[in-house]
Amino acid sequence: MTDFSLFFNLDVAAALDDHDATARAYRDAEEQSVHAEQLGFDGVWFAEHHFASFGRSPAPLILLSRIGARTSTLRLGTAIAEAPHYHPLRLAEEAALLDHLTGGRLQLGIGTGGASKRIEYDLFGYDFDQRNARARDAARTVVAAFDHETVDLDGETYSVTDARIVPRPVRSGAEAVWLAASDETATFAGEHDLGLLFGRAVPPARRADLLAQYRKGLGDKRGRRAALIFAFAADTDEEAWEITLPVVQHYATLQSAAVQAGGPLDWDGRVGTPEYFEVLERLTFTVGSVDRVTERLSRFIDDNEADELLLQTYAGASLHADAVTANEVLAREVLPALRERVPVGR
Repeated sequence: MTDFSLFFNLDVAAALDDHDATARAYRDAEEQSVHAEQLGFDGVWFAEHHFASFGRSPAPLILLSRIGARTSTLRLGTAIAEAPHYHPLRLAEEAALLDHLTGGRLQLGIGTGGASKRIEYDLFGYDFDQRNARARDAARTVVAAFDHETVDLDGETYSVTDARIVPRPVRSGAEAVWLAASDETATFAGEHDLGLLFGRAVPPARRADLLAQYRKGLGDKRGRRAALIFAFAADTDEEAWEITLPVVQHYATLQSAAVQAGGPLDWDGRVGTPEYFEVLERLTFTVGSVDRVTERLSRFIDDNEADELLLQTYAGASLHADAVTANEVLAREVLPALRERVPVGR
């Protein structure tokens, strides 16, 4: 059985001083989240970005608390909370409070934000080279806080004794915590029976290697795997390609390093060409008819051994109405055929 959630990066294709566009993105994401529960999606996940380095989502737990108050079953995820920017105990307290208030709906994805976001560490004044150790200590702390009355930890970057976390969360640490997939986290996540979370634009060979590290860490444990993909279905390929062209162009520029990482690629902006499809593949996008998107998502579930897919339909250069329609098409025509899908080899 595969779960399906929506993902919001909150990157805005507008000038940084266009505050109306930023406010509109928050409103759109909130309304789409509430509608997602009505459509039968399992959850929503929000990114974290600081200083507009890649998006306008500096405090995802606050956004999720608002959405949690307007929903009753929707799981509430961070993909990811940039843990090195928090004191581990403060992150544990905020996570426990949100899980408590929402009746156990938190999915706390933890990561570092990646090597491309060094500016955040410089501005906050944190040691960039300590980011992975800080993220692992944050994961240890949150798990301990969710599983025990007090936290006692001798970590890689800090130690604490007899720290009491109030209020008590509903879920266990292993149920609530996910780690962004990397060489520094995949085996660790498996050893601690935490979920493994893949972002977009991860090359297939890289995914396979990280999954192998995760399985090694898991041993006999089952684990949980989730992966992010931009997915937009319409009645025809041509309709979907036309609607999403500004989004594809936006991300091809924003993530140009990922696009070129697989070798030189010169796309002229036309849809339906071999270069267009290669851009989609390198960005981890599936765009087209219901049949095309269904087939691609089926393969994506297998490729990631996925228990859950994070589906992005709303991004920089997107229109709210287009994303709402796309979510309705996914819920009505794509996901029913995939819900009972069990990844090959699981």
